[in-house]
Amino acid sequence: MNQKIEKPVLDKIKDIFVEKPKPEHQVEQVDLSGVEKAAAEQAAMISEQLSEGGLAGASQARQQAQARLKEVENVLAEDMEDIYVKLTPDKQEEFKRVGEETAQKITKILESAKISLRQIISLIRKWLSVVPGLNRFFLEQEAKIKADEIIRIKKEAGK
Repeated sequence: MNQKIEKPVLDKIKDIFVEKPKPEHQVEQVDLSGVEKAAAEQAAMISEQLSEGGLAGASQARQQAQARLKEVENVLAEDMEDIYVKLTPDKQEEFKRVGEETAQKITKILESAKISLRQIISLIRKWLSVVPGLNRFFLEQEAKIKADEIIRIKKEAGK
């Protein structure tokens, strides 16, 4: 009963959740349908920072936001390979899309002055509920574990 997942499958899953840097000369076409709002908000934040602190401050803030987003995505993707592989292709796509949206929302929460652990747990629980047939106790436990890890990352970044 215990299946061993082949390395190529794990690599594909990691490619889904973790973006690899692209060479600067290569142009990539991206579907922006799920991230238009976040991109508009980030663009507004960057333009505000440009007017206040110049280009260097905006660039640094953008890099920090991207780094935090990647950290949140990595925490959410942690230990999800087995669940992801068992999903149908349609559910895999939905799981990925909702996971990316969740990571963006959590990153936005982390940028605020007051962080709501309850809100983060709720977002993660909503994302995990996309998986059909998940035990609700597992779902709750996994949401709390991931939220605690995200908060730990935030605290370490603040030091």
